[in-house]
Amino acid sequence: MRQRALLMLALACVTGGTAVYLARGWIARQTQPQVVALPTLPPATTITVVVAKIPLKFGDELSRESLREMAWPADAAPEGSFRTMDELLGGERRVALREMGPNEVVLKARVSGYGGRATLSAVIAEGMRAATIRVNDVQGVAGFVLPGDLVDVVFTRPEDPTPGVQSAPMTDVLLQGVKVLAVDQTADDQKDKPIPAKAVTLEVTPDDAQRLALAGQVGSLGLALRQSGGVQTASVDTIRIGNLVNRAPLAISAAAVASAPRPEPDVGPLHASVRIVRALEESTQDVPYENRPAAKPAPRRPDGSKGDRVATR
Repeated sequence: MRQRALLMLALACVTGGTAVYLARGWIARQTQPQVVALPTLPPATTITVVVAKIPLKFGDELSRESLREMAWPADAAPEGSFRTMDELLGGERRVALREMGPNEVVLKARVSGYGGRATLSAVIAEGMRAATIRVNDVQGVAGFVLPGDLVDVVFTRPEDPTPGVQSAPMTDVLLQGVKVLAVDQTADDQKDKPIPAKAVTLEVTPDDAQRLALAGQVGSLGLALRQSGGVQTASVDTIRIGNLVNRAPLAISAAAVASAPRPEPDVGPLHASVRIVRALEESTQDVPYENRPAAKPAPRRPDGSKGDRVATR
């Protein structure tokens, strides 16, 4: 009996030890990080592009000291970039037409041609024109209009432009969302301080350039500064002197005029009642008016009759 108990005890110890060993191995395998082999990617193909080495402003001359070549992914090279400084400079003078920060890619649209200079014609969009209008410190928004801003052009003129005729002035918004190219002789769109100006150059279509030229001869032009990036046009009406104090309606639609109630004309009675007396007999007869439109019936007299004329016979 004692030997049997010792045998069972030994068997239990062996079984327990085996279970502990197997559990420990399983836990170790679960906590061990698994290494997954990633596919080998081919090396990326790179090219060189020319970037700014130092900050460049409008009109700065490009040189090897202000530029450098940088490695760039071949499939992500910006359109219009230069591969080498020899391609960009080419032994000729070139200037910056836009502000560029360090490590910014130099593009063809941001530099002048060979031997070029910082001229306004280089920054005008295709199909557009540069037109200049005369302003003062008030019409130019106290100098807060800077190159690159968007403005509305306000046109003030006499209501009757006939020479020698005195008439009240009126104001319209001639153009909306126009880009400012230059203020006086400054075309740097990175200016951040007010510039008191006497002339402002705008980027407009050929038709709008004609309108500005004619408007400058007929009346006076002013500017209204728009929110940065605000290009949405608004529906505006002509402002006259009566709209300043009385705040009279600017416009009345044709539908409102057509739907307005119209007073009925007072045409009087349609007919007259005539009282006829023959001897001792009395009678009443209605006599219509000739060429009279219909109207409400005439009121009766206090005695019950409707007449307004009495004839006796």
